[in-house]
Amino acid sequence: PPPPLVARVLAENAGAWGKYPPANGSADFRRAVADWLDRRFALPAGMVDPDTAILPVAGTREALYLIAQTVITPGPERPLVLLPNPFYQVYVGAAVMAGAEPTFVAGNGGAAAQPDYTTLPDSVLARVKLAYLCTPANPQGSVADLDLLKRTIELARRWNFVLAVDECYSEIWDRAEPAGALTACAQLDDSLDNVMVFHSLSKRSSVPGLRSGFVAGDPRLMAAFARLRSYGG
Repeated sequence: PPPPLVARVLAENAGAWGKYPPANGSADFRRAVADWLDRRFALPAGMVDPDTAILPVAGTREALYLIAQTVITPGPERPLVLLPNPFYQVYVGAAVMAGAEPTFVAGNGGAAAQPDYTTLPDSVLARVKLAYLCTPANPQGSVADLDLLKRTIELARRWNFVLAVDECYSEIWDRAEPAGALTACAQLDDSLDNVMVFHSLSKRSSVPGLRSGFVAGDPRLMAAFARLRSYGG
């Protein structure tokens, strides 16, 4: 069940339901997100700017779909979107609707493992515009370690594609908290270039009905994403 905090806070703020929220959320919300990311992923202060690197979303399904529409421009050669296999169905739908070709990559070492996109040939990587990575993975639960996250981020920057890291299950663990893509960014160079991470209250706080989540990452990409969301979010 949702924690009692949720019902109490919603009741205390019932008067705020009578207006549309701003597309980029409130300053308090964005600051709360930035502070949580800093604590959870051991980020240096100021690495994630709440005003340029964070946006609220109506659940991460919306965001994971719309990021493909944001970053993919169909051209003479159909762009590729890398997907883990098995995969969350929104990834393939987003790729197809954006005019891209879904490219399924099984786990390195078997379907239950995480995919290693660094093993793909240059002829594939040259066409990639977007890659999805889910960690901990839906449905198999495998976790990408920091080394894999770092190598995948470096790959995205080398080939100039967007890495969308679905971390909706990041708070479901019993021994060691899963690594995050932002931690990998911090350990590389503090840059958010080419990286977007997606989080949700659905799994973390058992409140899927609130449709509340956020995306954080590259401010340049976030500006384009915010523009699209102002129309379709």
